Amino acid sequence: MLFALDGDPSPSELSNAVNYLLGNLVTGLAANETTGQIIAPGGIVVAYIYKYLAVKYADSFDGSVGFSNSPTNKAYYGLRNTDSPVESTNPADYIWYEATGGFGTTKFLFYLTSGGRSITFVVSTTAPSQFYKQDPGTSIDLDFVTAATMSPANFAVIRTPNDFSPPTDAEVLAAIGRLPIENDLCIVNYNGGIASIQYKYVGGWVVFQKILTGDLIVANSITATNIAASTITSSQIAANTIVAGNIASNTITSTQIAAGTISAVNMAANSITAANAAIENAAVNTLQIAGSAVTFPSASTSGSTGANVTISLTSGDRVYISAYTGSGGLTSSWTRTTTITVSGAASGTLATNTQVNPSDGLTGTYPTAGPLMATYTAPSTGSYTFTINYSPTSGGGGTGIQVIGLKR
Repeated sequence: MLFALDGDPSPSELSNAVNYLLGNLVTGLAANETTGQIIAPGGIVVAYIYKYLAVKYADSFDGSVGFSNSPTNKAYYGLRNTDSPVESTNPADYIWYEATGGFGTTKFLFYLTSGGRSITFVVSTTAPSQFYKQDPGTSIDLDFVTAATMSPANFAVIRTPNDFSPPTDAEVLAAIGRLPIENDLCIVNYNGGIASIQYKYVGGWVVFQKILTGDLIVANSITATNIAASTITSSQIAANTIVAGNIASNTITSTQIAAGTISAVNMAANSITAANAAIENAAVNTLQIAGSAVTFPSASTSGSTGANVTISLTSGDRVYISAYTGSGGLTSSWTRTTTITVSGAASGTLATNTQVNPSDGLTGTYPTAGPLMATYTAPSTGSYTFTINYSPTSGGGGTGIQVIGLKR
């Protein structure tokens, strides 16, 4: 060490020692403007004139062999005091000191600043206390006091490159104006703001927790099997955030929908149409349809012809019609023709049924004729009327007609 104290001095001991030297040996102090050293009697360096102290390492006493910025396997370290943070690459600009036993691969140079641009060095495998900092590889700012009492801080370091390494001392200084101390927490935001990771300082920076953002999630990597049952409920989903555009086709089936959870009040008007709701063949049957939930128009007459129904259709709709005629008391030879007609955007006869009294002498009442069936495809959008008539009309027994189905 450049200042003689016991093996593990406290910050207050260091501060008291420096203040004692400066206060009591002031008449014997000498300042060297070339090296920047402030030297007390006996050749003890107690402080420096200039703001920055650069540190280098070498294999020889003068730095000429193995000059490096790394202490690994080096035997000496050199110091240079200037007002510039830019470090010289000329070994002759440094004052060299031997590291007892060398640095090897496990030792580092630790330092403590206690004010007045004084500094204490220790060559060790670990820092003697939390106030000692490892040589950062860049110039040391002597105006920053590492021995000051401080509270841990939470702060962030922002990087544009895709670099999630621990924060450097320079980044910490820029963020909070001091070097890291125990229990500091730092979030490193990197890759242009896309990703983050949090570090905690415990004698050095260690990963505290990883922060996952949407940009880091591989498409289709989170599936139902990766989500614990009942952990995502409606109370955790923001209103209107899940829409048809966010749901992959065929991913929601009847087995994934709890009974009674989807009702008319949960559906936007006209939101389920043939285009966006493919229904499996035979998937909807009478068990899934509430009684009277699906109705179509129907009509009947008593003792006369002409029952009719009217329905609004969209171009291309196909409608299915069922009709009948009742018995009418005809007891002689007869022939009766029953027809279903349509009028509206287009008109015409859809179906015809003819009954003839048999010629084998059998007579009786006119039996019910039917059902008479017909299908019709609407050529355009509009209102259509379907009518059942029979002829001759004498002895009629009434008619009935009903729309029994519609396909869109």
